[in-house]
Amino acid sequence: MRGLLATIYFKMETSEKELYKRFFRYLKEPFIRIVKEKGGIQRLPDPKYVIGSNFVDIGFAYDEENQRVILFSALDNLIKGGAGQAVQNMNITFGLDESLGLNYLPVYPI
Repeated sequence: MRGLLATIYFKMETSEKELYKRFFRYLKEPFIRIVKEKGGIQRLPDPKYVIGSNFVDIGFAYDEENQRVILFSALDNLIKGGAGQAVQNMNITFGLDESLGLNYLPVYPI
């Protein structure tokens, strides 16, 4: 399995509802997916759900007691981290649809 998983901690006085509002702004982006399930298989981002795609999965948890946000992101470091990012940037540079040639579904299960 390949991929990158980042876990980021920071303090912020907010609420979980406000965080969802902030993150849902990114839904307009073609390769950003917000993971928001409270239960089930994919509660938080996992690299195995983005392998072979140009997607970045973002999710978070909020610790109200300590006013701490825990942010998670997962991407395929071969596609999004390298070749796919180059193709996406080339598409933007030449005025093409930025998702041209990159709309592949993740290859899960491996």
